[in-house]
Amino acid sequence: MSGQPVTIDQIRTFIDKHLGKKVVLTVNHSRKKKTVKKGVVAETYPRHFVVKLDKTAAVKNASFTYADLLTKTVEIEFQEQDRVS
Repeated sequence: MSGQPVTIDQIRTFIDKHLGKKVVLTVNHSRKKKTVKKGVVAETYPRHFVVKLDKTAAVKNASFTYADLLTKTVEIEFQEQDRVS
């Protein structure tokens, strides 16, 4: 996805490949207000995806559209899986 304009279909495919992975979401509400949420990509649908949030959050699930990622209203960062030594 680097170097080319990203489309909603490319974003949807990318999120589908990361189903079940841990993520950190930064939601940009306004110029100075951001919210950081941690969870796992739980489900994907044609127009949106659902993240199951950590137990510390007041809400259990949050849903975002692929357009939120395209417009950078929501930024997503995938976390490395915990390794057992």
